[in-house]
Amino acid sequence: MTDQIDITLVAGARPDLLGKTLASFGEKLFPFFNIRTFFANIDPIFGGTEERDACARMIRERFPDAVIFTPETPSFGAAVKRLWQATSDAHVLHMEDDWTVNEPVHAQDILSLFAPDVGMVQLAIETRERYGDDYLYITRRKRILGYEIWSKKVNAYGTSPRFIRGLLCRQYGDLLKPKLDPEKQVYKNKNKPLSRAHQSWRCRVAYGAGGMPLITDIGRDWRSERRIAKVDKAGKATWVTHE
Repeated sequence: MTDQIDITLVAGARPDLLGKTLASFGEKLFPFFNIRTFFANIDPIFGGTEERDACARMIRERFPDAVIFTPETPSFGAAVKRLWQATSDAHVLHMEDDWTVNEPVHAQDILSLFAPDVGMVQLAIETRERYGDDYLYITRRKRILGYEIWSKKVNAYGTSPRFIRGLLCRQYGDLLKPKLDPEKQVYKNKNKPLSRAHQSWRCRVAYGAGGMPLITDIGRDWRSERRIAKVDKAGKATWVTHE
């Protein structure tokens, strides 16, 4: 087993949040891993060119050789696809720009969780009591006229901070549909090849001490203060600001 990893980061032009995220991970996670390549995608959303340039500078202060994508058009799905396709055969830490780490995270504690059937190790955002298990699942449902006619429990999948098995991340990137939300195309079975590729891989949870959450979402309050809401329609996600 090696402690070498790639890192992928999805970010908007939000240097205030990104600074907190990088400082937290920089203190409690980055020093305990051998980081091969840091990949970041900074979308032109929530800020302008000045803010996006500030985000890039923050990243390069820590990772001078970081590969940074700055597309002209924002797209969460395209950002995740672009980043995951760029990864190597190392395990991948996938990050977003609005999370902090609650306690130190060491390579041996995370990478040892990759049993042969584990594809993702999610950093816990709930307590062990709330999750109720060391593995996460979702229930996929089909409804007609509001009535549930079919349901199936499947292995969880997502893009909140988590580690992804080496090479699997690149495979998922190849299969992702860039115009759809990267999570909902699996949850709602809108991308059948990706859903099939994922169905055999379990999602393990890494908890903090005493089964507590390992990371904290700092983006929810940021959006709430600015009256920004996420709107999902037909598998596509957009951000809207309410007056």
